[in-house]
Amino acid sequence: MTDKTCGACEQPIRDQLAICHRCEQVARRLLAQQASLHAELLTEYRREAKKTEQLQIRHGGEPPTLFEEKAARLLTRQVSWLAGWAATAARLRPAVPQPGPLCRSLRCPHKSCRTIRDTRPPERTVDGHALYVASTLPLMRRLPEGATLANEVRRLTAEIVAAIDTPEMLTRITAGPCPELDQDGDPCAGTVEAFVRRDTPATMRCGTCKTVWDSTQWTRAGHRILARRDQITRQRTLARQFAKGAAA
Repeated sequence: MTDKTCGACEQPIRDQLAICHRCEQVARRLLAQQASLHAELLTEYRREAKKTEQLQIRHGGEPPTLFEEKAARLLTRQVSWLAGWAATAARLRPAVPQPGPLCRSLRCPHKSCRTIRDTRPPERTVDGHALYVASTLPLMRRLPEGATLANEVRRLTAEIVAAIDTPEMLTRITAGPCPELDQDGDPCAGTVEAFVRRDTPATMRCGTCKTVWDSTQWTRAGHRILARRDQITRQRTLARQFAKGAAA
């Protein structure tokens, strides 16, 4: 046993890693939400900017509201923060030559394809950077950077959520993993969130593939989300069993 504590939650951990497994999973979940949070914050920013524009037309000289200024700063900060951590992730990853060719399917079993995907730079988008950083968490968990990332993503997410939760926003719920397929026919890696507002119809949206479900589609979409969650759970269970068998 050891008296080492997690660098994020300060709870005792048995291994010599920087953060515990729970904090790694929390960081992974929050990174998966960044695209949805960015889209929702941008929506609220545009909504408020439109109100200001209408007031300027009617009365003239109306300055931007405090929310507009705060949202603009948060949007810029989020993009910069993710890009910075993507650069850190690229620096921490081992330098490996890229063999080829690369299969289109993300589920192909070829080690060479996994090597290419692990070493190539991410897409320069909020979602691309977030997924790239999340894929490096197993490595960062062993380094001091893991604790820094886990703490920073919690603070950033809390600030964005606080900005989004305006009086018009009645409820915001994380529904689960996206049940859609990407353009290559592989499962979308995004997270679906439900938004219930006071002045517009309720929707569910995936921040990665941008699929939107209105309230009339929630029942069917909910069944698909639950099925996708069960599938992920089974896959993780099989992966753990395989890893234990290989180690035996």
